Amino acid sequence: MGLPCSTAACYRRFATTDEYDDDALWYTSRSSRVDTETFLTHQLGKFHYEVHALSMMLRPYDRCRTKAIYLYIDSVRVMAARATFDAGQIKYIAVQYRSSYWRNLYHDTMEIIPKNRSPSLQRHFEAYFEWFQSGEGSTYSEWPFTLYRAKKALTNEERETILEAYEINI
Repeated sequence: MGLPCSTAACYRRFATTDEYDDDALWYTSRSSRVDTETFLTHQLGKFHYEVHALSMMLRPYDRCRTKAIYLYIDSVRVMAARATFDAGQIKYIAVQYRSSYWRNLYHDTMEIIPKNRSPSLQRHFEAYFEWFQSGEGSTYSEWPFTLYRAKKALTNEERETILEAYEINI
């Protein structure tokens, strides 16, 4: 039967075909030694990283191939991050939450680096994106959301500089 909040996974949806990737970007199972709150905080922190990487189109999100990423807890979608493109650049990132509970938990969580990935992207995200709008959603319609707008375009050279700096640290 398993523990409550026993699994977490991050999946993506392709921009060109509108299909879901069969393989998760990452998948985690909770052991009985880890409490639920710690497990959820860790998974939301990893999703923070994925949102930042998607917004800056870093691997595996380069070349406009991904239009959305999703966080599932026990096979239930609890969050989504959707990209809006303009001329090959991400103009907006909309982070949607299943409820205000998930929104508050997400915003209270720091970025955590998933296994075999680069160091923190938080400061880079803040340099290129800004808060634009938030909404509450209702019981019968859309989910609560936070919308971020690009402050300036991230050039390929800047993207490579970020990646090269991280490769030195690894």
